Amino acid sequence: MDATQLYSSTLESLNSIILKMLSPEWDAKLQAASTDARQSALAQLLQVQHARLVLGNAVLQEISAELKDNEQALLDGQKALQVALDKLATVESVLITVNSVINVVARMVPLL
Repeated sequence: MDATQLYSSTLESLNSIILKMLSPEWDAKLQAASTDARQSALAQLLQVQHARLVLGNAVLQEISAELKDNEQALLDGQKALQVALDKLATVESVLITVNSVINVVARMVPLL
């Protein structure tokens, strides 16, 4: 996969996370979760939105090497993310998967 495809698929994954975390199904799961899980989910949503903005504003030429270096981690994270979002088993399992994707993105662009 070339850098452009990795870049696009990563942005698509981040967009999918945002859409799922704003869905009625996710909200229902959050209502049944603990206070800590709800706070963690809100923090994760903000991190995802931030990562999406930073990555979306990054110049592809400047991060293409980082994309290729992290290709397998990105692809693995995207697959795991899709499974977690499709199942929406528990808030905690989705948050763990989302966090792993955010950590890979943070290796390519500074999220601070």
